[in-house]
Amino acid sequence: MAKRAHPKPKKRARKPEQYRQCLLTGDRLTKAQMIRFVVGLDGRIVADLKANLPGRGLWLTARRDCVDEAVKKRSFSRAAKCAVEAPEAISDDIERLLAQNCLNLFGLAQKSGHLATGFEKVLEWVDTKALAAVIEASDGQPDGRKKVLNRLVHQPGEVSVIGCFSRDELSLALGRENVVHAALETSSLARTTRTEIGRLAGFRDLTPKTWSDAHSSSRNNEGPKRDQKGT
Repeated sequence: MAKRAHPKPKKRARKPEQYRQCLLTGDRLTKAQMIRFVVGLDGRIVADLKANLPGRGLWLTARRDCVDEAVKKRSFSRAAKCAVEAPEAISDDIERLLAQNCLNLFGLAQKSGHLATGFEKVLEWVDTKALAAVIEASDGQPDGRKKVLNRLVHQPGEVSVIGCFSRDELSLALGRENVVHAALETSSLARTTRTEIGRLAGFRDLTPKTWSDAHSSSRNNEGPKRDQKGT
């Protein structure tokens, strides 16, 4: 008896984008482009990166200058209509948390088979898979980076180039030694990762300024550049 073919799963309709207004600039942007804040019980402002804490949300464009200006101008207090304490170092805290979120997402992508490491493997993926991002250790050697980046011209779509993490950070996040090159395959998880990388770009350069302009341009406005042989 012939086996019955399994019905193809229906594709879920993507949720429409939700917009919020930046309390500093008045711009209406998608939630993915912003940072939500809430006022804690102690009267201190809290960055709610997952946008799931209780309380009225106060939204800012995901950029360091916007957050710093809001602190300086006491915009949180005016928006909340009460006295609010906003730590001066809150931008640094947000950058650190966003960076850790990105590293955690790299680890999840690796476990699900959507992220590969190693110079040869990354080159193979560049040639054979649709990539969302190439990740290069900030302290890797330029020769390997250039070879990987130069191959991106064959990619069919935009590829983010992420070079703001050291090999030690990447190695720890991915549970491997000497991670210098990594490639992230296009997937739903990659979309989430690119969103978080986009927010991080508002607080940190995605590639070192020491990387030459010739190898820093990505076909994506989130960031440019790449590096060495390693895993």
